[in-house]
This record gives sequence, C-alpha cells and structure tokens, in this order.
Amino acid sequence: MIPAVTTGRTYTSRPVRAMSLLATCTCLVVLFVMMCGVVEAADYPTITVTPENYGQWSTNLSNNDSTVNGNIYVENGAVLNLINATIQMGDGFSIIVESGATMNVTSGSTITRYDSGYYNFNYKTGSRGHLSASTIEYSYTLQINTTNNITITDCTISNNQYHGIHLTSASGYVNITDCSIANTVQGHDIFIDSSMNNILRNNSLNNNNGDYSLYVTGNYDQDIDTTNTVNGGLVYYNYSDSGTITNENNIGHVTITNCTDLWFTGCTIHNGDGVRIVGSSSSGISGSTIENNAKDGVYFTDSSNNTIKESHILDNIGNGILSDGTSSDNRIINNSVINNSKGIFLTYSKL
Repeated sequence: MIPAVTTGRTYTSRPVRAMSLLATCTCLVVLFVMMCGVVEAADYPTITVTPENYGQWSTNLSNNDSTVNGNIYVENGAVLNLINATIQMGDGFSIIVESGATMNVTSGSTITRYDSGYYNFNYKTGSRGHLSASTIEYSYTLQINTTNNITITDCTISNNQYHGIHLTSASGYVNITDCSIANTVQGHDIFIDSSMNNILRNNSLNNNNGDYSLYVTGNYDQDIDTTNTVNGGLVYYNYSDSGTITNENNIGHVTITNCTDLWFTGCTIHNGDGVRIVGSSSSGISGSTIENNAKDGVYFTDSSNNTIKESHILDNIGNGILSDGTSSDNRIINNSVINNSKGIFLTYSKL
C-alpha cells in the first residue's frame, strides 16, 4: 500500500507545478508589457480629442502603432501629447489642431500615410504645439497658421506633396531648427508666405523636385542664416544688408532682398536655388559661377540698378537670367550664359 500512495502523489503533483510555472510566466509577460507601455496596434475611424478625453487619447496613441481612416480633430482646450506614436493616416483625411488646442509630437513619433495618397496636417489660427525628434511624411503639407510660437526641431519632414512646411500669412514666430526636409514632390521644402518673424537654424533642405527649396514672399523680414543648407550648399538669405561675400565656393541658395550695395564676388552658387534679387538696388554678382540650379540662375523682381558681370551662368533648369516686375536699369555685362532653358528673359521690365 505504501508504494501505491507514493506513486500517486508523484504523478498528481507534476501538472500542478507546470500550471503554476505557466501562470508565473504569463504574469511576468503581462507585467513587462505594462511596464514598457507596449500595446497592440489599433485601427480608428475619426478621432475627436476634447478637453474631457485628451488624456486618454494621448495614452491610446502614444507608444503605439495606429491606423486612422478618418480625421483627427484636436478641439479647443484639448492638449494631445504624442510620445513615440506611429500614426498612419488614410488618403485625403486631415489632422486639424483647432484654435485654442495644443498638439505636441515628440520622442520618435511618426505621422505617415496608410498605403498610398496624402493627408492634411494643419495647425489653425490660435493653436499651439511643438514637434521634436519626430518624422512627418507623405502629407500634402505641414501647414502652420498660428502666431503662437510653434517650434519644429530635430524633425525629418519628407515626401510631402505640395510643401514640406508652409508658413501662411496667418502664422509667425515659428522656430525651425535642426530639421531635415527632403523630397518634396511639388512646391517648396520651406515656403514662408507672408509670415512674420520666423527663425531658421541648421536645417538641411534636399532633393526638392524642381522648385525652390526655400522660398520667401510677402514678408521678407526673416532670421535665416548660413547654418541652413540647400543640397549641401550654404544658404545666404540677406535682408536689408550691405557688404561683400567673397570666394565662397559652395552656396546652394541666395536671396538678396531690400538690400543696397550687397555683392557676391568669386563665389560658386550651384546645385540648389540660384539667386533671387527682390526689391534691391546697387547690388550684384561678379566673377562668380552660377550653375545646375533647379530654377533660374539669377532672378530679378522689382529691383533696379543691379549688376551681373564677368560670371558664368550655365546648366540651370530655368532661365539663365530672368527679370520681371518693375525691374529696370540692371546691367548684364561680359557674362557667359550657356545651356539654360533660355538665356536672358525679360517680362514687364527692362535692363
């Protein structure tokens, strides 16, 4: 009798121990998931973030991979904080940050498209937020319409349809630093459209598809320095300046606006945006090479009494030299203008 009892205890105890071990492992896995914040991918229709539920949506979307086949509305009074979030937007839908709302995109977040197409991303008038260490891609444009000090830093913005970043006439005081903006399909990598008092530092603009990588119009009083580059070449954005830039052999962008007596001599301006001279006088280019730019080699508008002399202007996709608006009395002297779409082209202006 004693051996039979011993044998029975031996066989009945093994399943209990196995089940206990399995339960322990399961608990450890659950605990690990809870501690790491890892949750399953989720699919959502339209998301409306309100002052009552923004904390829950911040939690749901952060540290997660989500597909949204609808719009994301961040309403007045809501603060949506996305941390390490991946959001795939359906074609034609929108992310809209309403007046009085805040949306922050940080810490390795990615906002992209689902499958194909493009989506809208719009900070409306009166909204707030910042984007840092994140990726925005395949939108129509990242459009900023607010003057509430939006910051965009250490971000990758790529493959947008119309513009990488569009600062509209309703925007201002936007600080864009340490960003890579590339492969814009149409339009500009950064388009400052009558926006005010913006700062650009240490941004890399690359591989724009045949338009100006950096384009400013309407309000030219911007703080843009040579820490920015276009296709690896330095950006010279000169507003109300004078003086001489000489022997700089790797320039990717030149804007001369509201300047008097500002000169580029012995420089190479290539592989980027070429030269725009806007509302300036008694300035010009001498002894330089302007080549392989995505638009015109030199573009004058509403500028008079400037000079382009003794320079090589060649292989630009647009015109070698284009003068329009009310430009007049500009001097084109002893240059070689070769293999551009047109050599020298005047519209509603005169040399």
